[in-house]
Amino acid sequence: MLHVMHAGKHFAVTVLTPGAFGILGTVVGVSLGHHLSQKSQREQWVRDKRTEEFRELQSALADYFTEEIAVESRGRTRNPEDQNKLLQLKATLFRVMRSRLFIAREIQRLDVEGRWQDALENFQRTAEVDVFVAAYDGIVQIIAESATRAP
Repeated sequence: MLHVMHAGKHFAVTVLTPGAFGILGTVVGVSLGHHLSQKSQREQWVRDKRTEEFRELQSALADYFTEEIAVESRGRTRNPEDQNKLLQLKATLFRVMRSRLFIAREIQRLDVEGRWQDALENFQRTAEVDVFVAAYDGIVQIIAESATRAP
């Protein structure tokens, strides 16, 4: 503490020493570092969740695609077992497409559901495997591009 006399009045002035600045700087630095670390961890967590959701979407799409091709290769007549399996895969795919929290906007923007429906309906109508494979590959590619882009 520094005592100063001015115009006949006595004042007590607190002077911050270099040590006090050091302590203050350390506290501010630690607080800022903690905040930045938490923000970075949250951003990484969101990226990880997005990646997980994109993988689930790719997996559900691949399962349905693979079974649709397998059923078609066995012939145009679908037995109840085939129909039941395809219905389950369809339900899984649509549940995955409609329940994503972190990639919902991308799924909607990319029109994954509409593209898949168009590809599937065309395949079921024409049985053109090459066209169906190309459509599937196109959907998978746009999903992969979106998955590797920053949120």
